[in-house]
Amino acid sequence: MKKTSIFFLFVTILYSATAQLIISPNPTAAYAVQDILVGQGVTASNFQYTGANVAWATFSTGSTPTNLGFTEGILLTTGKANEVNRNAYNGAPSAMLSTDNNLGSDPQLAGIATGTVKDRCVLEFDFTPINDTLVFRYVFASEEYANFVNASFNDVFGFFISGPNPSGGNYTHKNIAIIPGTTLPVAINNVNNGNSANNTAPTGPCNNCQYYIHNNYGSMETSNPHIGYDAMTTILTATIAVVPCQSYHIKLAIGDVVDGIYDSGVFIEANSFSSMGMSYDLNFESDIVSNTIISGCSDASLVFHLPETYADTVVIQYLFTGNPTQGVDYLVFPSDSVIIPPGQDSAVVQIIALPNNQLNEVDTIMVIIPGFGCSGAFDTLYIPIHGNPPIELTMSEDQLLCDGGIGFLTPTIQGGLPPFTYEWSNGVATLQQDVVPPVSTTYTLTVSDPCGNHAIDSVKVLVGSLLYTVNSDTAICSGKAVTLLANFDGLVYWEGYENNPITVVPSQTTQYKLIMNNICGTIYDTVQVTVHQQPEVNLGPGEEICDYENRILQVSSSYESIEWKFNGAFIGNTAMIIADTNIGSGNYSVEVANAFCTASSSITLMFIPCEITIPNIFTPNGDGTNDYFVIDNLINYPYSQLEIYNRWGKKVYSTNNYQNDWDGKGIADGTYYYVLTLMKAAQQIGFEGRHQYFSGSVTIMR
Repeated sequence: MKKTSIFFLFVTILYSATAQLIISPNPTAAYAVQDILVGQGVTASNFQYTGANVAWATFSTGSTPTNLGFTEGILLTTGKANEVNRNAYNGAPSAMLSTDNNLGSDPQLAGIATGTVKDRCVLEFDFTPINDTLVFRYVFASEEYANFVNASFNDVFGFFISGPNPSGGNYTHKNIAIIPGTTLPVAINNVNNGNSANNTAPTGPCNNCQYYIHNNYGSMETSNPHIGYDAMTTILTATIAVVPCQSYHIKLAIGDVVDGIYDSGVFIEANSFSSMGMSYDLNFESDIVSNTIISGCSDASLVFHLPETYADTVVIQYLFTGNPTQGVDYLVFPSDSVIIPPGQDSAVVQIIALPNNQLNEVDTIMVIIPGFGCSGAFDTLYIPIHGNPPIELTMSEDQLLCDGGIGFLTPTIQGGLPPFTYEWSNGVATLQQDVVPPVSTTYTLTVSDPCGNHAIDSVKVLVGSLLYTVNSDTAICSGKAVTLLANFDGLVYWEGYENNPITVVPSQTTQYKLIMNNICGTIYDTVQVTVHQQPEVNLGPGEEICDYENRILQVSSSYESIEWKFNGAFIGNTAMIIADTNIGSGNYSVEVANAFCTASSSITLMFIPCEITIPNIFTPNGDGTNDYFVIDNLINYPYSQLEIYNRWGKKVYSTNNYQNDWDGKGIADGTYYYVLTLMKAAQQIGFEGRHQYFSGSVTIMR
């Protein structure tokens, strides 16, 4: 079954050669929220960050994920964000995450803290959800674990939301960073497995320890090479009921408690800040014609999905329109609206294509459905409907064969829908066939298609008695004799000669005419004797060639036939071939022939790579050194194409003839991704070539 899914989301793909966290400190608040944090069903505005510039960042994990549980997001810390990717090994002093940013408190953090709040790090913004629930995922981590569990150094964080409460009134700085199933805030003293000296793995007592992960196992055990905090929580989900299409304010905040050292941080997953709305899938019954329904043959279903179950009945209305006529060309059940009962989260609309031979080959049904979002707009879904015409089978004419002849059965088909199945009366399963029956035979063909259409027709092949053999057209070198013989049960006459066979020594190419006659009829034939001169050919010595170059190999002497081979395999029969990497390194040989007169030559060509070197960083700061993205040896690949993308897949630079002159002007420092297409020189002179593609990352650092 073919399935087409229709949904709305943003996907960010980042690549890295290491599993270590890739930290990008001090982003703009708008970028961090709009381009990283916010996912489906939420619009955001009025972004503000308060705290040390070094304390927050965006992050990704590269191609090999860490034990964090998600691969990208934003990071808020009470210290330095770019130190978080240190090895969590307490035996190395450099592994300690402990920076005092000398910043003060935050009123909402102070309201849930057990001591004085320091080193506040706060990101806040307004947002509007399209559905009745807001969710996002996060992980809390701290250097206070596990030495200071149940001490006063209980670093604090919270997600404080303000706005309309669906149950009445308003939320005012409501903290939704809560331990699941409780009203307790997520904090060091609320999520742990007890206190332990020297950060060895604690053994209890358990305090919501099902949400606790110990990173630092001590100098004699394996430590976490990716995340420097001594311990962290599992992935937790913040969720709250909201009023769709109403404005809210949220503050994401973290701070040290009592002192400004021994840092903590909260990782928030990219695109998880979301409020999922309704979605729908279009499922096709078959792929006879891709993503299409077929009259009287193949149907489809439209499935509406709710983000969750509801206590009330949900009614979704829609309108089917377009050139095909509902009730004539197709049926819809239910016809104009579907009901999703309480406690269910989906409903199905059946679309049945009715038999109709008058329907155009392909037409389109339009389905107007409710839009997803607060604008109230409508979406239009397009469903192709294909006609189902009958199969029209046209059989070839009846045929007459004299002994040894071949009957060519070449029926043609119009109408129907492929793939077709063929069943001949002699068991052959192809549309056309060649036959050599010993006696007159009638062949019957049945053609069927996947929609159940059938067509049947037959052809007769009559066998007569007419058989002869004679020399094929032949060739000789000048001055040689050749004997021509016709074997036929009847009269044989070579024009200009009295005998059969005849021996001739032509000085030039000559056609010898033959007439044969018996009761089966009169046969006329000719035998051509071609006279050739001895050809000469020399391909020259072998050589090594750069892999973007080619060599033209050609023969200038006269000949009747020519055959080029590569490593013994046939590759051409023209006067000239182009040797390049499309064929490869190896032995190229040519043999020319004037019938029995032949000559040959061979050459060994080795295509060696002319490598290029692509940098992974450049520093366009105007100091005259490494100011451009320079690709070594690119001069050997003129008209090469270069495309540069940022981490969200947006193209920020492109050219069809890169000249090593891109300096990153107009874009920010950071990691970007290139796609380089090398163009072979052979293409410039009109020959078919092959592209080479390179892709990877390059960092701009000013």
